[in-house]
Amino acid sequence: MINHQILSKPSYRINPQSKPSNKVYKRDFSGLTEFPEDIPKDIKILGLSNNQITVIPDKISDLSNLIKLELHINQITELPDSLGNLTKLTELYLTGNNLTSLPDSIGNLTNLTQLYLGNNSITNLPASIGNLTKLKILSLTDAKLTSLPESIGNLTELTQLHLTGNNLTSIPDSIGNLTNLTHLHLGKNPITSLPASIGNLTKLKILSLTDAKLTSLPESIGNLTELTQLHLTGNNLTSIPDSIGNLTNLTHLLLENNSITSFPESIENLKMLSFLNISKNKAETIPVEITKLKNLKLNQVMLDDSYLWLHDDVIQMFDKKLKNQIRPIPNQIWNTNMNTQTYYTQSETENTKPLIDPRLNRDIESNIFSFFGNNQQTNILKENSGNINKGGRTTKKNKKLHKKQHKKRTTVKK
Repeated sequence: MINHQILSKPSYRINPQSKPSNKVYKRDFSGLTEFPEDIPKDIKILGLSNNQITVIPDKISDLSNLIKLELHINQITELPDSLGNLTKLTELYLTGNNLTSLPDSIGNLTNLTQLYLGNNSITNLPASIGNLTKLKILSLTDAKLTSLPESIGNLTELTQLHLTGNNLTSIPDSIGNLTNLTHLHLGKNPITSLPASIGNLTKLKILSLTDAKLTSLPESIGNLTELTQLHLTGNNLTSIPDSIGNLTNLTHLLLENNSITSFPESIENLKMLSFLNISKNKAETIPVEITKLKNLKLNQVMLDDSYLWLHDDVIQMFDKKLKNQIRPIPNQIWNTNMNTQTYYTQSETENTKPLIDPRLNRDIESNIFSFFGNNQQTNILKENSGNINKGGRTTKKNKKLHKKQHKKRTTVKK
């Protein structure tokens, strides 16, 4: 078998041990400015990517046996209606061109399973896109879309829909018909709300809405019980619905940079959660319920800037303005997986709270510091942080000083 190579000359290759359906013509990275004239009509796979082709000729319809057409990263400005005659086509790659629209005839490509149209300037899709009922993957990332047709709901075989980086302000209700979707990417669009029908996408694994303009989430989001990742960073959310507690398969929940003032108690149901980012919000208390999430490590709970990007010297974090306005620390926080020595910050006669486990690594060390906002507890932390050296152990000098200052040193239950 001849290995696939990038060729500067036309390559018409047939695997002698395979059927004629494996005929391939490749001229990627060839500096082409026009469509080649020497393409055999019985070709199955045509690759002309990474060239400077501007026009696809009408006679492309002569290649009626094509099953895969690769034309990404060219300078194509429009598609001919005759493209719709390639009814055997299953994969069409047009990412990175100068397309501004699609012909209605694209709806004739009813055997398409993968369609890539990202990095173009396609503002609208024809309603005929809904005819592509065998489509599994539709990618329109950074395509400048301003709206989606209702007919997109006909693509019931879709498993992946990529719409990141467009100008969409809303999502049609018909998206709820895409019940086979596992990946839905809607980030970097000015979307203010989601239709309640989003709750019909019960096979969804990843839902990304990073840097959109969401002001609320529908309660129906709680129906997405197969969801493992929910990305909501950089929106305008002020609250999270209680139904989020139904997402018991969730492992990643990203809520950074919103305006959330509190978190629902139902968050304690997210037993599979291993990464939580709630930094840069307006929460005044830490959700006590996170202490019940056994898969969640302290160094995987992002609360503020200093928490996410640690400084060499943990004290430096107090020179930064914390993005959350966290004040009281729930007592339960101190009981989460700290099976070693803990030191107190105040005298025995006062209400005591453990400062930090000296044997925790610096990630967790810093994370506990970040639980305190800019409040009176900060000074206590500053004064006592010298008791912990870079290795996470107390120095001999500080041990003696600690014994004098504090009558009691406790051992947390093993």
